[in-house]
Amino acid sequence: MGDGFTVVTDTIPEIVAKTEISHPNVPPYDHITLLIVAWNESERIGGLIEYLKPWFTHTVVCVQQSDDDTLEIAKGLLTREGDVILEDPHLGHGDASMPRMVAATTTDWCFAVACDERPDIELLQSLHSATAYAKDVYDGVWVPFHSFVEGVEYEEQHGHLRLFRRNAGWPKTMHSRPSPKRAIWWPYGYIDHTRSLDEMMRDYLRYYEAGKGNVGWESHNKLMMHDACTSVAERFGWPYVTNYEWWPSVASLAFSKEELRGIEEEEGR
Repeated sequence: MGDGFTVVTDTIPEIVAKTEISHPNVPPYDHITLLIVAWNESERIGGLIEYLKPWFTHTVVCVQQSDDDTLEIAKGLLTREGDVILEDPHLGHGDASMPRMVAATTTDWCFAVACDERPDIELLQSLHSATAYAKDVYDGVWVPFHSFVEGVEYEEQHGHLRLFRRNAGWPKTMHSRPSPKRAIWWPYGYIDHTRSLDEMMRDYLRYYEAGKGNVGWESHNKLMMHDACTSVAERFGWPYVTNYEWWPSVASLAFSKEELRGIEEEEGR
């Protein structure tokens, strides 16, 4: 099926009847491993782990070499028999650590979440239903994805493939994802991805450097920078965007000379 998926149209009562799994599902799940990659995430990783740990008996965290106490926080919170802490050098993007994490998983299913994301309760309480619905036919589950930059909804993607069987793997290349043979779209719940423009631009400038030489990655990273800045400027004005220290770098990579002249005219310079 490639990147396609089968949309689940059954209602919750119909899903309960088909799967014989009660809803809301009863945690913790012992057949799904939570996967988290972190780098310099001391401000967020603790809250994320405390929020998600009650839902899963198995968690695998990989901390890329950080300048803060991300690793110490993860080690302090994940001490159960089913928890695994891995360490990697700083590789420039989280996908590079995913193959090691999937390989360290002992359950059939994996659920991947980034530190700046948060699955809502509706999604969490239906994960068992989703895997039971998939049975032996599907090995991947797409879930709705809500992305906000400075409170502005940014339609980066409407969904991500975050729930998948271990044997679907995960390539170590940038902007990658598992490659299931067959997948479903699960309409119940979503993952919230909320970040500041400053954080996003710093991330994507780093991604751009890590992906140099790959035309597709370069194009994607520049497009993400361009569209996020433009969307935020439409809400708050261009001075809000251009006053950041990273603006000259983003401007030279992601904006044409004609666009930059228009921005300067709008700012009255």
